[in-house]
Amino acid sequence: MHKTSAKHKSLLIMLGIFLSLVLLEIILRICGFALLSFQEHRNRSTLEKHNKYRILCLGESTTEMGDNNAYPQQLENILNEKQIETTFSVINKGIPATNTTTILSKLEENLNKYNPNLVITMMGVNDYGDTPRQIFLPNKTKTYFYESLRVFKLFKLLFMRAFQNFSFFKSQTENSPFNRSSKCIQNEEYFLKLADYYVFQGNPDKAIKILLKAIELYPDSVQAYSELGWYYVNQGKHNIAEKMLKKAIDLDPKTDEAYAILGRHYRNTKNFQDAEKLLLTAIKMNIDNIEIYNELAKCYWDQKKYSNTEEVLLETIKIAPDEADAYGLLAVSYLEQNKDNIAEIYFKKSKELRSKTLNKTTKMNYNKLQEIVIKRGIKLVCIQYPLRNINNLKLLFDNRDGIIFIDNEKIFKDAIANSSYWDYFRDLFATDFGHCTMKGNRLLAENIANVLLEEVFNIK
Repeated sequence: MHKTSAKHKSLLIMLGIFLSLVLLEIILRICGFALLSFQEHRNRSTLEKHNKYRILCLGESTTEMGDNNAYPQQLENILNEKQIETTFSVINKGIPATNTTTILSKLEENLNKYNPNLVITMMGVNDYGDTPRQIFLPNKTKTYFYESLRVFKLFKLLFMRAFQNFSFFKSQTENSPFNRSSKCIQNEEYFLKLADYYVFQGNPDKAIKILLKAIELYPDSVQAYSELGWYYVNQGKHNIAEKMLKKAIDLDPKTDEAYAILGRHYRNTKNFQDAEKLLLTAIKMNIDNIEIYNELAKCYWDQKKYSNTEEVLLETIKIAPDEADAYGLLAVSYLEQNKDNIAEIYFKKSKELRSKTLNKTTKMNYNKLQEIVIKRGIKLVCIQYPLRNINNLKLLFDNRDGIIFIDNEKIFKDAIANSSYWDYFRDLFATDFGHCTMKGNRLLAENIANVLLEEVFNIK
């Protein structure tokens, strides 16, 4: 009788705990819903109070750069100058050297924070690869029901906080595949691939830390020094970039990659003589590396040596007849020399090749962004980069409904034909276009404003 009573009490206690957890789960979900509803109401109330039409601009350095002369800032000024009884606020959320994966990861946060009426995107140029290099990490393929419960997440958070001062738990809670992979082999290749993973995730600073650790463990790693040099070059840290790349060359005088990256560094710092010398050396080491040819062509382009530029690019096309970047740069080179008919031939070839090699990551992220934005009832505008064809942007979408596309190809071709490439662009970082000058951003902003006024506000 005593055992039955104890068992009965145990069942009642377990039932009580279960019901308490169910009740707590319900309360947490109701509170979460109420909080989100309140936040949405507050955002909309603020928007109505200030009577502003908010436009959120997403992209990379082509969106971010220019300070008050960046295209989002100029777009705001142009729209407000129209005096159409609407006050416009244009938010510039461009991120230098980022990719579409990072932009998408911050999308929900930006939408919640700024509550825009309209989102503008111009992105994808930094999506160099379809996927990051395969990392030898254990993959978690199975998920469990309890992991989605608010109660589980609450107790997990409390547990982690309670032990956060202990180094063991700190290492386990670090949100990084590096710390989740106790079973993987941590060799030189592992660190290189892990660094590449972080770059793909839009975290080059973390990649640099990983590579510095690799050098500490493997001081003769030519690849680690070369990749560090590459990241520092992209960040404009010239002195340390040069130091890393020269170390790679000292370790292996036959590494064409380090020569090529150092050549790019010298080109960026206007040391064209050393840049040309290093790039020619790199080509002799590896005559099939198309990227080195393109870099050498840019080196001549920056010096306005267009005949040398053409010579290198025509050689590139002989080696790699499907190299879209070479055709694009040739087109711009001929356009700059007022050879419009020849330029158009190469523009069409570049467009054709790009349409056949759409980046899978860019396509996936654009479609996901479209889904999120339109589901919220926000208007979506997708801009093609200057001088590139709008159809190659449209091809990225499985469904184009609800998207306003803006073409910047013809207006920039006409502008360059009547003036000079250098009036509208500061550089040639993307091979067939670059970062806009103030005048280039103005042209871009005016074109966007005209399309928005006509297609969104029905004003011609």
